[in-house]
Amino acid sequence: MLNADNLYSQNSISDTSFKSKKANVVYYDKIFKQYDITKEQFYNSYKFYELHPQKMKILLDSVEAFGMREKANLDKPLITKSKK
Repeated sequence: MLNADNLYSQNSISDTSFKSKKANVVYYDKIFKQYDITKEQFYNSYKFYELHPQKMKILLDSVEAFGMREKANLDKPLITKSKK
């Protein structure tokens, strides 16, 4: 959801008509469908974490660490073995 918000923000800066399209809602709907959850399920979970900020911090720290590991893996050069 954070990435969807970032994508929406970036696109709305470069395309002023983008804001009127409510594209962030389209992004959210795609995410809900991809992960087979409803908007209500997501927002109920989000409300829980808002009421438990320490758990929210742990969750967001975990997400950030995962993202950094994934990025590091993408940045690693591919090692190919040459055949002799």
